[in-house]
Amino acid sequence: MGWGGAVTLHRALPAQPEAVLYSAESLSLAVDGVTEVRCADPDAAYRFRYDGLRLVRQAGNQYLLLPATWDRADGTAVLIPRSTTVRLEFGPPGEPRPAC
Repeated sequence: MGWGGAVTLHRALPAQPEAVLYSAESLSLAVDGVTEVRCADPDAAYRFRYDGLRLVRQAGNQYLLLPATWDRADGTAVLIPRSTTVRLEFGPPGEPRPAC
């Protein structure tokens, strides 16, 4: 993407659709701006939800996600392999998420 593409991406990130990541197991993501929610239903296929993410790119069998508050100086990127143990949902930025 180069420097210009990275700057454009950073500026547009807050307006990108929210990506909600669901996982069968805890991913123990310690990323500023991302919250882990343990779903109440013990029989749920995806017991953990991660809010505060934006999908940057999907390539091959991986998703590149950034926190909505990402900053290139000290931000963390998250690379998630595509599998049956994770699910992504997308919605407008700022919309409240239903309980899982």
